[in-house]
Amino acid sequence: MFDRFTDPAKRMLTRARVECLRRRNEEIDDAHLLLALASVPEGTAASVLRRMNLGFEALWREVGRLSPDGTAPLTRDSIPFSKRAKRVLELALTEARTLGDFHVDTGYLLLAILLEEAGPAAQALRALGVEVEDLRRNVAECRARKDSPEAQAPSHASDLLWRRQRLEGLLREEDLPALSAASGVPVATLSEWRDGLVAAIEASFRGTLGTLGS
Repeated sequence: MFDRFTDPAKRMLTRARVECLRRRNEEIDDAHLLLALASVPEGTAASVLRRMNLGFEALWREVGRLSPDGTAPLTRDSIPFSKRAKRVLELALTEARTLGDFHVDTGYLLLAILLEEAGPAAQALRALGVEVEDLRRNVAECRARKDSPEAQAPSHASDLLWRRQRLEGLLREEDLPALSAASGVPVATLSEWRDGLVAAIEASFRGTLGTLGS
């Protein structure tokens, strides 16, 4: 199945796994897929969400309200997809096939999430005012324009924001002892690495926002 996914869609799957780990859920669900889609700036889905004025923060808050964190271990060898997430992936394939497209890009995945109506991700999108036909139209228009230049600075800022939030969430202070035990790296060193990376991302993020304001 995944050999038909575009590179941004494949990156989305990796980020969905990170979201699942960060939130300590047992399975990768549609909520993880939605947040991951919003965080891949070069993807059609992220372009559509920006076009509809749906920022990552708004999605994150709404998904958090509807899909609670779990208690699964932070470090795991493999994480399965939930039944709902599998249906989303299958629906994305169907959407692509219906439009005669061999490849599955992030736009089809975003549509599939909304079509899987019972999931918290679809509920979050509807709570933010997203309707299926409006989303389908926006996806089609963004895909038709995908060879046109896009505003890279906002995309870069979105990506940096995601990296900062995920880094802070994944390396929480209370998790450092477990990571230290698993990796053999001292807690103090892990803490220094985290703080240094967050500071570097913050500096780049501020620089990007400065460019946007100039």
